[in-house]
Amino acid sequence: MQRPSTATPHPHHARQPDQPRLAVVPGARIAPVAQLRFALPRSTPVAAYVINSANQIVHTLCQQDLEPGEHVCSWDGRDGNGNRIPPGTYTLRLEAASRVLCVRVVTLR
Repeated sequence: MQRPSTATPHPHHARQPDQPRLAVVPGARIAPVAQLRFALPRSTPVAAYVINSANQIVHTLCQQDLEPGEHVCSWDGRDGNGNRIPPGTYTLRLEAASRVLCVRVVTLR
């Protein structure tokens, strides 16, 4: 059974955004390790997933209620069972505050 990772608060204390914001940490756009950085305007349930080109969830990065502020979810290039995923294009999907934000990453061997 796949166990979701958790998001960690980011220490940066910038002004709170009006809407959720999403970014892949610079230099981490190519896996095997990607960090999904996002900011929340208020406490809200958050879900972050890695989705393959067949539109299947291969890993749940985060699925929990989070406080306002900056957060980071990390992905190690593995699926929910701990297996390395094949090279390809994947979508990191963040669902928070009634919004869905996505970014694509490319994995290489």
